[in-house]
Amino acid sequence: EAARILDHESKEVFRDRFDRADGRIANGWTEDKGVGPLSDLSKGAVRIEGSHQKSGRTRVFRQLPPDRFIAFTAALTVGEDARGTRSGLFIASARTSRRGEVEVRAELAVCRNRDGEIEVRIQKKSTDEDAAFRAVAGPEWPESKAVRVSIERRGEDLDSRFTLLVDGEPVETNLQIDALFSSRQNLSFGAFVEGEPGRVADLVVDDVRVVRRK
Repeated sequence: EAARILDHESKEVFRDRFDRADGRIANGWTEDKGVGPLSDLSKGAVRIEGSHQKSGRTRVFRQLPPDRFIAFTAALTVGEDARGTRSGLFIASARTSRRGEVEVRAELAVCRNRDGEIEVRIQKKSTDEDAAFRAVAGPEWPESKAVRVSIERRGEDLDSRFTLLVDGEPVETNLQIDALFSSRQNLSFGAFVEGEPGRVADLVVDDVRVVRRK
């Protein structure tokens, strides 16, 4: 009982409802763009919108040391203008090379694909960079409706396991990704859209909740 209380007291919750003036997202968020879609703060939410000029992702994310991350949840609304893009949440261990390229060591991602299916991507090491998204069973994820999506961690360090949830329902459980915790590299976690040239992003991110170690 004492251990449970100490564990609870070691955690804190960060909330961001984005109820600030329109403009830059700020407040500790980083924006990673350059493939076409743009992100900004508008009408009390983060909006990622626009056409892809080249293949890739637009991301809005935060960072934490690996031992501090516990859970990340956000309300995601895929708009009716979205065409042929993936929209979801991710957590990754990555670094930027001297040439300015992002090198991903490991990643977990859960998203809604162009056909409305739920997909996950699991990259366990840097040599798995071509790991594919795959469809999983789960609840309906309709357009134009806010759906809560979560990435939750249980356990410590290399004993950590992850659960991915959509609308409160687990779609993947007991995922072990040692490379997320095998270095001191900060973890990046946030929302993303991904698509090919000509595809259109339309994603609203709101009501973020992060559970972290103090």
